[in-house]
Amino acid sequence: GSLPDGVMDATVRATFQQYGHIEEVFIKPNCAPGQQCAFVTFASAEMALYAKENTDKVLTFPGAAKSCEIMIARNQGTNGRLPTGPPAAAVPQYAAAPYAAAPAASHYS
Repeated sequence: GSLPDGVMDATVRATFQQYGHIEEVFIKPNCAPGQQCAFVTFASAEMALYAKENTDKVLTFPGAAKSCEIMIARNQGTNGRLPTGPPAAAVPQYAAAPYAAAPAASHYS
């Protein structure tokens, strides 16, 4: 992961709120030391993409060994689609290789 161990919800939220309305922040529990990751849900896919474009491989949190890798996640339900509608909203997330998926904004962060 690319977040420092022990990072707080408030820190992640404060860092990303400048890119749009955040609906939820989820810090993944029980990550191995040095592999902390989190999921940030924005109100819209456009906000998520804006955050990714401005922070991916650039943003480094204090105490982190490297810059964050920001990925866009899709709803893990029906192949990235809501059961009755269009593609689910994208969500940027902090995640390193094994933590590459998060539910969509319309479902969960």
